[in-house]
Amino acid sequence: MKAIWIILLSLWPASPTFGQQMSYTSPVDAALTIKKVVVVPFYDNVGGVYAAALTDYCKKLVAEDRQWDQVEVELPASLPEDLEDRAKAAESILKKAKADALLAGRIQKGPHGLSILLSLIGGTEALPLTRVTLDDFKGFETSDLKDRFKTLFEDLKGKLPYQGTIRSRTGQVVTIDAGSRQGVRQDSEIFVVLISTVQRHPKFHFITSATREIMGRVRINKADESISFGQVIEEKTQNLIQPGFKVTVDPNPTYSEAGFDREGHFVGAMANQPDHALAFGENPHEWSATPRASFGRLNLLAGFSSANLSTSLTTDSASSSNPLSPSVLLEGEMWIDPQLQLNLNIFDIISKVPNGLSGSVPDPLNFQFQQLDLTLGYNFLADESDFFGAKFHVQFGFSQASVFVQDSVPSAHTSKTYSGLAMGLGGGFPIRISPRKILVLGAQFNYHLSPGMSESSGTYGPSSNQMSQFNFSGEYYWTEKILLRGILNFEQLSSSFSGGPASSASANFTSLLFGVGFLF
Repeated sequence: MKAIWIILLSLWPASPTFGQQMSYTSPVDAALTIKKVVVVPFYDNVGGVYAAALTDYCKKLVAEDRQWDQVEVELPASLPEDLEDRAKAAESILKKAKADALLAGRIQKGPHGLSILLSLIGGTEALPLTRVTLDDFKGFETSDLKDRFKTLFEDLKGKLPYQGTIRSRTGQVVTIDAGSRQGVRQDSEIFVVLISTVQRHPKFHFITSATREIMGRVRINKADESISFGQVIEEKTQNLIQPGFKVTVDPNPTYSEAGFDREGHFVGAMANQPDHALAFGENPHEWSATPRASFGRLNLLAGFSSANLSTSLTTDSASSSNPLSPSVLLEGEMWIDPQLQLNLNIFDIISKVPNGLSGSVPDPLNFQFQQLDLTLGYNFLADESDFFGAKFHVQFGFSQASVFVQDSVPSAHTSKTYSGLAMGLGGGFPIRISPRKILVLGAQFNYHLSPGMSESSGTYGPSSNQMSQFNFSGEYYWTEKILLRGILNFEQLSSSFSGGPASSASANFTSLLFGVGFLF
């Protein structure tokens, strides 16, 4: 019995006693610890003129940095975008260099100057940590570029969710590898933190924010450029703060005093900003973002069409046209997912056209054109995260077009119905006019595969038929849910007959329509 109690007591979890130190750890915090850094040879589009010089300069900056150690290893040049998107490639470089993080850069020479991208990638998942860019730099001298690059390098480090680490502790005195360059000031207080979670950019995956738990506070007694000394004045448990803990100057955002008066004008610190009128307007008011459409849209358009009918008979020919035929178009889209969508288009033209055949009555003739398209479309998005951005799409489905013409004696034109499988290619390219105003230019081509045709009189004989359609469109997004749309549409229906009183017949339509679209 005594042996059983001894075994049970040995398995019972020990409870902490007075003075026992608790353990504060975080795998996220550990993954963000950077000691060794490797510089991947930079890439440029001018034959390495800038890449080689800035690669060497970046290695020099890392080597001189008090917080990082520079690792030298032979590596090929790589685009930072490739390493950001391909975690396995970045992980391979980190393992080869035995480094905690890598620096990759790109220099692009364009018509407006030089653009630079600098990316820091690391952690257990080899994901981007921070990135900085410089756009349209006007200088082309390497010396000028190095000055700006040094600022980029410091900005890159400044975006990390901490400014330094505790390097040593003796009693209450600690040494920190951060100084005045990182914002540490003498007689100020800084915070010792533990990073528990990070939030990343949905597309580029770099860190946008972090959750930091305060472990304690340190008062700075002396601060040099890149090192400082202080004393622990507060910590969660005794002797908790040890070498390796991260420090930050200010873990929480602070805001200037601001408010509104009774007339709706800004008062306080915001009112003193030179751009406050531009940023907030004369009478600022509460604003919230409107959710974007996610189910589909409906477009209603109206305008005029130029309708042209032509029939070649064995004895004569008839040609009829009306340049201003009223027309309406209904376009519907149902978005199944960002790639798949169901399309329904209904197009109608009602008009009168001249008889076109000498001696035939009545004159003019009542005329109507109706078309129905039901297709399934697949979208190829230029940016998978932006459904409303540039896209290319293919469509496949069913189409039917009917040309109704009043009977005449002798017969000039006959009513016909064309139907068949339709295949379409199209796309749209957005042009941003302002941050919230977008103009989308698009084009669409539809071709019908071996369409069939039924003719009302049935006297023209066997036929071979063609249906084709293409259009150009423009859309202006007035709001998140309402757009203005214009379309220039060209459509042709034609038939060639054999063994009957007619040799060919065609109907051509050129339409200009404008309307409004509702997104839901």
